[in-house]
Amino acid sequence: MKNSCVATALCVGAIALAFASVSCGEKDAQEISAVGRLDVPLTATSATGVKYRLRDGTFKIGGTTSARLFTESDPNAQFLRTELQEGAYSVHLKPGWFLEKQTISGTFERVHAVLTSANPVQFNIVDQETTNVRFRFKAGADVLDLGDGRLIVEIDVEESVRGCRLHADCESRACDTYAADGRGECVDPARVLYVGGGCPGSGTLADPFCRILDAAAAARATAHDVIRVMPGVHAPFYITGQQLHILGPAGEGGVASISELDTAAASVGDGANVVLDGLELGAHTGLGCSGVSRSSRAVLRRSTLQSEGTAVSAVGCEVELDRVAIQTRAGAIDFKDTHFSITNTFVGGVIMWPAAITLHGGEGTVRFSTLSPGQDPEIAPRGVIDCGSSSVLIQDSLVVGDARFADTGSHFRGACVLDRVVVGDDPIAAPGAIHETPLLQAGYRLPYTAQNLDCCIDRAPEGTLVPWDIDGTRRPQGQRADLGAYEAAAP
Repeated sequence: MKNSCVATALCVGAIALAFASVSCGEKDAQEISAVGRLDVPLTATSATGVKYRLRDGTFKIGGTTSARLFTESDPNAQFLRTELQEGAYSVHLKPGWFLEKQTISGTFERVHAVLTSANPVQFNIVDQETTNVRFRFKAGADVLDLGDGRLIVEIDVEESVRGCRLHADCESRACDTYAADGRGECVDPARVLYVGGGCPGSGTLADPFCRILDAAAAARATAHDVIRVMPGVHAPFYITGQQLHILGPAGEGGVASISELDTAAASVGDGANVVLDGLELGAHTGLGCSGVSRSSRAVLRRSTLQSEGTAVSAVGCEVELDRVAIQTRAGAIDFKDTHFSITNTFVGGVIMWPAAITLHGGEGTVRFSTLSPGQDPEIAPRGVIDCGSSSVLIQDSLVVGDARFADTGSHFRGACVLDRVVVGDDPIAAPGAIHETPLLQAGYRLPYTAQNLDCCIDRAPEGTLVPWDIDGTRRPQGQRADLGAYEAAAP
């Protein structure tokens, strides 16, 4: 009997799989009889909602026939598939693979992982029967199984009891809690420099630097890539050309506050890739990002911004905001030629000038956010979002309050696209707008009322990729997630 052909196919379902038809000629099709199938899913979702995917993985299959599967043959595929003749086989995952996990914004970032199961794995293909093969990975606090098949190598994720929830859980006093359900990994102490109140300081936990700038400078020539900022008031800083995680206390027994009267409290530029987590930024501008000379990336998580000027400003950058609360008296966000994602973010305050969010070129999404700035009655109406000609999708959010543009009478101006967005009595917002007005408690949270059930509660689609709200409350509390930054507690 001739060898069967090999096909790589994209399958949508993680469990229910549709058999992919492969055209190999009428004669070959008649001769393929005693064959089984190997499906290799490239993604896994943990019990707490973190999605992983395998990259640069090469599966070498040897036995009765041979085959080779490569994850990058179709980088967007969720499955690799091959048909095999009946017989004995082994499958070997060759070196060079790595795992990525999905962030709250939908992008993926590389994570440290190890393969803990046997490699290669021996198995048999029996005609029309299911054969089990399993690869197991350890990625932070998650254990990932590639297993179960026909041969269907199906991915399951089991929760490990290991991991940290607070910085205090770790010897390094640095827990990367940006993981499912708030459980993350303790950062290796060898990667961490510390900033506290001590001067001159050596950067150790017992003798911290007095400035974030000092820690960033020390990190340039070493293996350190994490800066742990202790509670207190700190000087502003500017990061250029470095990859750094800057972790504040995120409310764990104190606040790390950074402010500047004339410039930005935190600035990122010249090709830097910086994650800011658990900080208070304020005064004139909270966060500034410049990617004019080289593309830069700034990620702001679990933080608050209170500013007299623009809270977040970016030119030519990649910016992610997640679980961010902004109170401003000027435009909260001003992006030019920037690729952005804004998730679980609240924008409030009273707008003095321009719109709350002003976009010039670029593209991005606003998801599960509450935008409720007030309008100063002494000035001309400013509005909430000026999309201009930018490609902007606003989804699963609340855009409420009295801030509207003078020329449109609407919260919106420009090419905004709405999808399940509550806009109250906004006269022009359509399609995708929900023209109902929610009841909001203090702090802009949704109380669980009949009125809110109609417009906001349990209104997100099933299977949302946002597993928590701005406060870290698990989504959903009801049958589905609620719209806006705050998930309502079910009665």
